[in-house]
Amino acid sequence: LLCVAGDISKSIAAVNGYVDWDVPICIEYVLSRFNGLVMEVLGVAVIVPNAIYPGSYQYSRLVFAGDVVAALLAIVLKLGFFDVEPVDAECHAVRRSQFAAVLFLHLNPFTLFGMCGSGAGIPLLLDATGRLGDAAETRFAQQVVCTASFVTWASLTATKLLHKPISSPVIHRAKTIIQGAGAAACLVPLAVPVFPDFITLVYIVMINALIVVAQLVLPTAQPGRWGSMSRLRRTHSAETTRDDISAVSEFAAGAGMSLPAEEQGTRVSDPWTARSAPGDDRPPRKRRHSSGFIGF
Repeated sequence: LLCVAGDISKSIAAVNGYVDWDVPICIEYVLSRFNGLVMEVLGVAVIVPNAIYPGSYQYSRLVFAGDVVAALLAIVLKLGFFDVEPVDAECHAVRRSQFAAVLFLHLNPFTLFGMCGSGAGIPLLLDATGRLGDAAETRFAQQVVCTASFVTWASLTATKLLHKPISSPVIHRAKTIIQGAGAAACLVPLAVPVFPDFITLVYIVMINALIVVAQLVLPTAQPGRWGSMSRLRRTHSAETTRDDISAVSEFAAGAGMSLPAEEQGTRVSDPWTARSAPGDDRPPRKRRHSSGFIGF
């Protein structure tokens, strides 16, 4: 906690211009390591502990159903992570500002902690259910699972708020509101005096599934979404190509070299259909089409 407070206070001071302690990092490397760590924790801390053999319990059918529900939870969590992570690196929190980058780095451990808590509490629920049936009620295990789910989705909600919206700010905010409401709904079993363990597990997985379904359905309510995304990608590619050409021209001028006339006269309006030079009489390249979630 002291390290987190120190990093946040340092970033606030740096933003206000009091100190300049910014240490450059490889953003792509950090993001790839974080995503890989999430996958590893999802498999080791959620899937593996919940692989319980039903045959060693009296109520084997309930244990088997619990195993299936726990596997469904892992799939739902991964789909939720896919939605929280932006598809464009330029919209990521680490490229938004130093303060947003610091908050993102310190929210990631809370997300992993929540996943580990879910993986630790669900086997307790399944063990009690296998021994005592659907009437089993272990308040400690319920507290662990519900609190862990709350921490996971609360941290994911804060993380999504740090990212820039890609297409629609309204849908972006609506998703965060749904995630925050789902995180609060995970604490409902703790407020109910009588809540069996198996029902608690099914309820938590159902809440997680509803959050993810809402994440997938909300973008379809925006008219022309896929067309706007395609135009956004083409515009971004065109701007990137112009920047590359300008950088090469400046480098060549600084080194005392001159680019060929056709390179200096290149005009890029649309990277998908542009010709390589104004005098090029070759037919334009065919536009590549994309559809559905693959194009997105």
